[in-house]
Amino acid sequence: MTTQQTTGLADAGDRCVQFEREVSRLRTTITWIDGLTQETASTLEALAKGAQAILQTGDNVVDVYRLLGTIADVATNHMNTVNCEAETVDANYRSDNDRSELAETLINRRWRIKTEVET
Repeated sequence: MTTQQTTGLADAGDRCVQFEREVSRLRTTITWIDGLTQETASTLEALAKGAQAILQTGDNVVDVYRLLGTIADVATNHMNTVNCEAETVDANYRSDNDRSELAETLINRRWRIKTEVET
């Protein structure tokens, strides 16, 4: 085996080690984001169910308003936390226009599902 071939194999081995480290780092980040997202979704679900319960009983609408504000705060905090964590692996979402389009899509999907269930 020539020196050039040996060097090429060593370089390939180094690249494999580097790739394995990057995959491990990405896996750790995604696992953390998944856990955080599940926890946040549970919190948002509980808050939304609380708001629904208040509306069903006809109680104080001010309480619903406060719950909705808390839901918005939790969602914003989660979005920022996930974005920061994704940034650590150069994978954060950046486009405000795309984010607005995504929000509109999710709202339209939710509205469509709700109206389909009611009919």
